[in-house]
Order: sequence, then C-alpha cells, then structure tokens
Amino acid sequence: MSKTFIFILYFLSISSLLQAQELLLSGKVLGETSTPILGATILVKNTSRGVTSDFDGNFSLKVSKGETLVVSSVGFEAQEILITNQSSIEVILIEDILSLKEVVIIGYGTSTKKSLTSSVSVVEGEDIVDDKPFTNIENSLQGKISGIQVINPSGSPGQSTAIRIRGAISLLGNSDPLYIIDGIQAQNTEGLNPRDVESISVLKDASATSIYGAQAANGVVLITTKRGEKGKSMLRFSSFLGVNEVVNTLDLLNSEQFINVLNTSRANVGLPLVADPNNFAFNSDFQRELYDPATVQNYEVSFSGGDNNGNYYISGGLQDEQGTIETTGFQRYSLRFNQDREVFKNLKVKSSVGLSRTNFNVINDNQRVNQGGVVLSALQTPPIIGIIDDNGNFPSNPFQPGFDNPIALVRGEDREFVTSKVLANLNLGYTLPAGILINSAFSIDYSQSKFNRFVDPFTTSNGRATNGQAETATFQNTIWLWENTVNYNFSPVKDKINLDFLLGTSIQERRDDNTRILGNNFLNGSITTVNPATEILATEESIFENSNNSIFFRTKISYLDRYFIESTIRRDGSSRFGPSNRFAVFPSFSGSWIASDEKFLQEVSWLSRLKFRIGYGFTGNQNFGNNRFQALFSPNSNYVVNGQVVTGVFPSQVANANLKWESTEQTNFGIDLSLFKNRFNITFETYLKNTTDLLINNPLPITTGFDNATQNIGSIENRGIELALDAVLLDTDDLSINLNANYTRNVNEVTNIGGQIITSGSVSDQGEVTRIEEEQPVGNFFGFVSEGVDPETGNIIFSDLNGDGIIDDNNDRTIIGNALPDFSWATTTTINYKGFELIVFFQGVEGQDIYNATRLELENQSGFTNQSTTVLNAWTPDNPNTDIPRAAFGDPDGNNRASTRWVEDGSFIKLRELTLGYNFPKKWTQKLGINNLKLFMQGRNLATWTNYSGYDPEVSRDGSNVLSSGIDFGTYPQVRTFIGGLNMTF
Repeated sequence: MSKTFIFILYFLSISSLLQAQELLLSGKVLGETSTPILGATILVKNTSRGVTSDFDGNFSLKVSKGETLVVSSVGFEAQEILITNQSSIEVILIEDILSLKEVVIIGYGTSTKKSLTSSVSVVEGEDIVDDKPFTNIENSLQGKISGIQVINPSGSPGQSTAIRIRGAISLLGNSDPLYIIDGIQAQNTEGLNPRDVESISVLKDASATSIYGAQAANGVVLITTKRGEKGKSMLRFSSFLGVNEVVNTLDLLNSEQFINVLNTSRANVGLPLVADPNNFAFNSDFQRELYDPATVQNYEVSFSGGDNNGNYYISGGLQDEQGTIETTGFQRYSLRFNQDREVFKNLKVKSSVGLSRTNFNVINDNQRVNQGGVVLSALQTPPIIGIIDDNGNFPSNPFQPGFDNPIALVRGEDREFVTSKVLANLNLGYTLPAGILINSAFSIDYSQSKFNRFVDPFTTSNGRATNGQAETATFQNTIWLWENTVNYNFSPVKDKINLDFLLGTSIQERRDDNTRILGNNFLNGSITTVNPATEILATEESIFENSNNSIFFRTKISYLDRYFIESTIRRDGSSRFGPSNRFAVFPSFSGSWIASDEKFLQEVSWLSRLKFRIGYGFTGNQNFGNNRFQALFSPNSNYVVNGQVVTGVFPSQVANANLKWESTEQTNFGIDLSLFKNRFNITFETYLKNTTDLLINNPLPITTGFDNATQNIGSIENRGIELALDAVLLDTDDLSINLNANYTRNVNEVTNIGGQIITSGSVSDQGEVTRIEEEQPVGNFFGFVSEGVDPETGNIIFSDLNGDGIIDDNNDRTIIGNALPDFSWATTTTINYKGFELIVFFQGVEGQDIYNATRLELENQSGFTNQSTTVLNAWTPDNPNTDIPRAAFGDPDGNNRASTRWVEDGSFIKLRELTLGYNFPKKWTQKLGINNLKLFMQGRNLATWTNYSGYDPEVSRDGSNVLSSGIDFGTYPQVRTFIGGLNMTF
C-alpha cells in the first residue's frame, strides 16, 4: 500500500512539472533589413503544431521546453530554434540566394520554380554576357540550356544567330522562336545590347507557350532588361578590348605544284600543257593576304537607382567589331531608358525604351569565284599571280580572266546594311481594392534598314562588264501591339488552396514597306549611289500588312503548396488566312507534384526537392509570309491582241481559301531533383512534338497552269530528352567550385508530305544535294555512295545500288548523311578563390554531318583553279592505292558528282571560353570611391577537336534554312577571340 501511494505521488509530481514547463511563446519574424515577414511558417519540429506570422511578422504558439521550432518562408533559409525558458523570441531570416533565383519570368507574369508546372529554362545575371564579347543575345544561350540549338553559320562580324528549340517544325515557315523583350513582341534581337539584359526565360513546351498561341510553336524567348533598385543608386562602367583571328587556314598548292597538277589533269584527257605566264615569279598566299587579326571593343555606361515611388535605369553602349576580312565589320550604338513609377496609390506606370543603330559591312561569300565569292577566291586563285601590280591593278586568274583575286573582290565592292531601331513599351497597372490587378500595355517595334551596294567600274571583272553597278534597298517595318489583362489571385481556403486567374486580349498589326533600285553604267567610282547610273535595271516597291486579334485565359491552382495545376486557352485570329480558317483555338494543361513535401519523404535528409511535372497542349505557326491564301497576279506579261503585242498581267499564284495554321501538339514530362541541401540540382525532361497541317508547296497537274499550290498536307515529329545539372562541388570561405552541365538529344522525322520529295541545297556542278522525304529526318544529304578509288583506272567506284550494272541518277542515289546532330552537351566549371575567378566552358556536338562543297572545289582537279595539297596524293599508275581519284580536266568520268566523298563527320568538342578574372577587395577600391572593380582576360574558341577538314565544323552556307542546312561552300571562317576588360561600379 505504501509503495503504491509513493508511485502515485511521483506520477502526479512529474505531470505537474511537465505542465508547468508548457508555455505560451510569442515572437516576431523579420528579414535582414528588419522588415516584418508575412506568412512565415512556425512549426514545432516533428509535429503538426504550427502557426503563420501576421502582417507585422508576429506570432504566438504553445510550446514546451526542449522542443525545436522550425521557422521558414519562401525566399529565405529555414532556421531551427531550441526552446529553453524563452517567453518571446525574434527570428531574423536570411535570404536564400538559391530560392530567390527561382523566380521565373513566364508569359504575362511571374512564377516560382517551386510552383512551375511547365518546361522553362532561365539564364540570368553574369551567365548572360558579363565579360563576354557577344554582339547578340542568342549566343549567351549557347551551351547554357538543354533543348536549344544555337546556330552560328559563319564568322562574319555581327552575323545573325538562329535558335532552334526542340527541333525544326516547319518547312515553308519560319522556325525561329518568338522573342518578347520587356513585353514587346520583337521581330528579332538585332538592336538589343546584350549588356542591358537582366534575365532570359526560354519557354519550351506547349503548356508554357500556348498563352502566346499562334506565334509560339517554335518556342518563346522572354527577355527582361535591367531596372533600378530601390534606395540604391549605382553608376556602372564596363569595357573590353581584344582581337579576333581566323581559327584555321587550309593547306593549298604553291605555284610549282599548281602548274604540275594542272598539266597532269590536262595530259590525262589529251589536252595541251600550259606554262606559268609569269615564269614562277610569284608564289602568293591569298589566305594570308585576305585574313588579318581584327580588333573588337565595347564601352558601356549605365546609371540606375530608385526610391519608394519607383526606379530608373539609363544606359548607353558602343560595340565595334572589325572583320578578319578587310572592309567587313559590325558597329552598334545603343541607348536605353527603363522606368517604373507609382504615380499614386494603386497605379503604377512602367516604361521601356530602347534605341539602336547598327552597321553591317559584309562581303559576298558562299559563292563561286566567278560569282564574286571572296572566300573561294582566296582558296582557288592560282598562286602564280601577284596581289597587286605596279599600276595598282589586281591581277586575275590568267587562264580565266573572269575569276578575280580576292583582294580585288573585297576592294572593288562595298556592301553595307544600316538599321535604326526603336523598341518602346508603356504599361499601366492599377490594383482594385479587392486585389484585382488590371494592366494595359502598348508597345511598338519600329525599324528602318537600308542596304547599299556599289561595284566600282574598274577593279573587278563584274565592275568592268557592267561599267559599275549600284543597288539601294530600303526596308521599313512597323509592328504595334496593344494588350490588356486582368489578374486576380486569392485563397478561398487559407493555407490550403490558392487560385490565380488571368484574362487578356491582344491586338497586333504589322506593316512592311520595301523599295529597291538597281543601276549600271557609271563614269567613275566617286559617287556610289544609284543616281549617276545611266541605265536603270530594276525599280521595285512593295507593301505588306497583316494583323492578329486574340483573347486568352489562364487558371492556376495550388493545393497545400505542393500540388499545382495550370490550364490555358487562347483564341487567335490572323489576316494571313482565308475567312473560313482565320481563327483557331490553342489550349494547354499542366500539373506538378512536389513529392518531397509529403510526410513519407520529409525525413529523407539528403533529399531537398523531388518534383514531377507533366504538360500537354497546342500551339500554332503563322510565320510563312503574306497572301498565301489569295490568288495573285503579276505584271509585265506580254500578250498578242489583234496582232499587236500588249502588256498585261498573268496569274502567278492559285487561291486556297482553306489554308490554315500549322498546329503543334506537344506532351512534356519532367522531373526536378535537388539533393544535399540543394547542392546538386538535376532536371530531366522528355517530350513529344507533333506538327500537323504543315504548309508545303504541293505540285499541281500541268493542266492547271500552275507548278504548285501552298496546302496544309504535311506533318513532322520531334521527340527528345534533356538533362541539366547544377552542382556546388565545393563551398568554403575562400574556395568555391560550381559545375553546370547539360545534355540534349532530339530525333526528327518527317511523317507526311503528301508522298512528294522535296529537294534543295543546290551546289554548282552537282545539282541539289539535300532531300526531304517521308519517314526520314530533315537535313538529309542525297547522292551516290563512293567505295573508293579503283586502283586500275584511278576513278571513283560508285555503288550500283540496284545491281543493273549502270550508275545513274534515278536508281543509284541514296541518303548519304544528315546535318542534324545526334546529341549535344556542354559543361561550365566556375572556380572562385579569394577574389580570383576562373571559368572553363566546353561544348560538344556529336553525329552531325557536313556536306563539304568547299573541298569539292579544292579537290576536283578539273579546272584552272588552285587546289588543296591533298591532291598531291592523287591516283597515278605509280600511286594506285589512294582515296583521291586521278586528275582529269573537265571531269569526264564524273568523279566529282555528289557522293559520300564530300560528306564529312562534323562532330566536335570546343573550348568555348576560358576566363580569368580578379575582383579587387572592397577595402582597397572604396578608398578610390569605387564599390566594385573587376579585371578579366578571356579567350573564346581557343581549341577545337574535330575530324572535319574544313575551316570549322560550325558552318552552314544557307544559315538556319531547314531545307538545306549543313553545307560548307566558301563560308566566312569562324574566329578565335582574345579580350581583356574591366567592370566598375560606383
């Protein structure tokens, strides 16, 4: 009895003691600047007990001694606090830099990476163009984002760069993405100063892009320029100076070798031999004469700041890049003014104005020598002539006087593009008392371009034949856009359900005014405009107009902050289509689940985040020109009426009132995985894109009077996978090592083009070498299969594919290569040590083929042009075992026909960037009145590992043309760059 009584007393005393240790804790959650944090979560660890902070950051919660509080909020690092005897606490949350970077710009708004349901990739801050000599913003995406192919077709200064997002989806239309700069739907990024850009969001799947409907099938690139910060005035100056040089030159015959090879080719076909008319007085190296190191420089000043009522950003920039070929170059002058102001309570005004002027000086490349091709002239002009004679004249090929030497072509013809551009946007935002946000935005993209070309009457054979020629063309483009949106975000069930609704309208109009005039016959070269020409060959003027009207609606739902659903629908109308198909609807749906927030995974300490995403939707493509659905008539056709010739018009295009949008259906599945407190972040994507109602020129019966008509009868499929990795390999006070890596694989297939075969990619003396057909990808090369050189005859042995004993075009040609890569990858390693920064960027492309038509010109051994040194190993009776056929003037045996002989593996690995920088300690710079000072040195395209025999495997004569990509034909070579520069802020 006494033992039982003692036990009861002990139990009661312990219970009363525990009850006495339970207390009501009050507290306040603040940011680093003592700003109260609304909605912070205060949770007793390993329990469901918790509260959220109010508007002033206050909270109260019953706790017991020994328990641990976990305090967290979006954008801040979570804190754990052990409860002892406190009755009140103050919690200071530190900004989570990683979480802050997770704010993502999306169509008509923003999101966080946590709530994102679609495929969006972001490049921002220093990753864009900091310390980099880019002339366009597209290059900042190269190797930085999976699922994107950045196409740099040549090394010409200011060369336009194309982007392909998840493959090509159109044959007749434009495959470039939609660019939106600060809400402005821009034609291109030509006038945009890359150093004004704050962030780039690339919308890749249909659930992300369908909000833009008919213009988004190729993906969307959202560009946000810099703006000022509240309470922080900053003056920034940046500059770099460097040099560009041609990465590679080709080995060519010297004078003696040239004459020997030429005479061998003539002797082999029974033609008389020739002699050097200058008796080997010259041994010119035209590559060395043509290619010279060239300077690149950039200067920029910006001033930004802000107060409680708004902010501003002002910048001015100059970039000057001289070409490695004389007379070529690129200059850009840019001004920008961005401002945000709170005019009065609930009304905010945003404006963005960008002004630019660009100058391109170009040469005529991608052409044969007799067509003025400068690069092939440098490679094929015989070394037996001099560069310039004593009279100041430029000698030409003595055996073919119409083949000018490259210096004559460069100095005898001027080509210049000058473009003035305005990008402007005004946005009014008003918040109603219920929290409904109304936005109205008006923007304009205006550009005026002028192309001037002048061939003087004396320097080149073309100039002498035409007695001088001048051409002037103007292009004036105006696009205005007016968009209105209503946005409402609310929580019908607090802390559980959040709803976000967006309703919008969009009206857009475009007008293009173009003129051209061409004239011959000049007395001299002192006046380079068309005005002195005594013979006018052409005068042209055209005006095109089109418009779009749209309405769109988006719903976003989140449940428990870990289940997210988003749906979008947009209805577009376009004047580019006939009345019966002028409107189309583009819906999408997506959802995501943050599995790591479920209870069964919360105790997995190494798992920071595991998220699954799925999306499905439709987008359209209308970028294929105007008036395609209409019957067109062309002038200047002669008819005989009553025995007399009269001028009239003739039908040039058949009408198709049923023409409609190209439509792309896309399904996307993604996984976002973060490990070990976000030190390793992995993203996996897989997708399937089907483009239907493909617009193609379908052949018509000859009885119709037309060759073809534009019809919706085709389809293309793209499918692929993407991987991205961001890793913090080491992070200490003095040393950090970060790794960014990505991998992209896209498989393309043309599934339907009405049974027809589309050929393109014309190469001189070979015809069209590219071919598109069903059940094959775009980018195929088509020709004969070379089995090597016959040791007996010295001719190429071509495969007899049908076994009939005859080698002919109809039966023995096949697919011999493809310009599309199998996959691409990139890695960027950034090392920081006590102010020093080292960046090493590698990129690789595997599996692409290149049709080396330049090598065709240098190994044909069939004319009076210089050749590659590889022909020194050509077949002779004494050298029967070789891969170079016998020299034969005029190629009577067809050894140079289109075949696998000219298709090469274009795979490569490049050291894209190697940068070494130093950030001076603030304790030093602040004594000079400088907040930050960084000096850097950088090399770009420092090394290339490839088996390709041409100048560089990054080449495409026809740029980003889907029908004929991957042809190398005398293209301006890529360059290697070395720069040094500084960045300062005050």
